[in-house]
Amino acid sequence: MGKSKVWLLIALGVLGSLVAWALLVRNVWNATTTRVGSAAPGSATQERAMNDVCSCDTSGHKISFVTVEPGVQLEVLDWGGTGQTLVLLTGIGDNAHVFDQFAYQFTDRFHVIGITRRGFGRSSQPAHGYDLDTRARDDITVLDKLNIRDAVFVGHSVSGTELNKIAAVYPHRVKKLVYLDALDLGSGGWANLPQPPPPPEETAADLESVQRFAAASAR
Repeated sequence: MGKSKVWLLIALGVLGSLVAWALLVRNVWNATTTRVGSAAPGSATQERAMNDVCSCDTSGHKISFVTVEPGVQLEVLDWGGTGQTLVLLTGIGDNAHVFDQFAYQFTDRFHVIGITRRGFGRSSQPAHGYDLDTRARDDITVLDKLNIRDAVFVGHSVSGTELNKIAAVYPHRVKKLVYLDALDLGSGGWANLPQPPPPPEETAADLESVQRFAAASAR
């Protein structure tokens, strides 16, 4: 077995541990969190308000679940504040809680909310609706349900793509766009970038090096 295969196994092990940890955290969160309201997702109830009840979450936000289409609800965090609404959109793999130590810094000038997109966190995880048009429409639907006319949108990482779509399709809902270390995967010719060179041929010395490292680490 060559060096690249050994490192592949190590990477898979680390990935498996991360997935298991994420599932554990989610189960603990669900077990210690109470959802207020008896309406099922997709019912006539458009929003279920819920105060923080998880002991591990000390941020001052409030949580609600907003129905964006039948059977699909998005987790929306509200850090309070007054004035123009500031909407925080996350990078891929994150949920709105990633902004907990960041959002409160703007509540003196803005009403700050964050949206966890479908498929992540405690938002619904339907089998459809992950295209750019739907994601942008989800964000605007949240504003509609919360009676927010327009907003300043802040997008981190891949949310830059959503900002572009929102501005193009819903310009009357946008006060300003803020790109926070963002990117747009829909442009730039990513598919045409040069591919990395192939790995070198595997040798017996590769495996010996890994074995020596493992033996030294075990001492």
